Amino acid sequence: RLMILSDGFPEAALPDGTYLGESGLIRLLDASRDQSGPALLETLVWDLSEAMGEAGFQDDLSGVLLERVPSPKT
Repeated sequence: RLMILSDGFPEAALPDGTYLGESGLIRLLDASRDQSGPALLETLVWDLSEAMGEAGFQDDLSGVLLERVPSPKT
């Protein structure tokens, strides 16, 4: 699978004044590794929202997820 995310994800401000960063994004992705398709993107946004607390999103979020689905054997 290939996921392309905007800078709004790693640059999300956390309650302690730091940013999520690449390592935080990797933790979020790792926690939802069993998800796929739209559920993965939705989980990622919900988990990020929870991590940010009441501050809310200060930047736009966008993402594209490409997954290879094996063709059925005939």
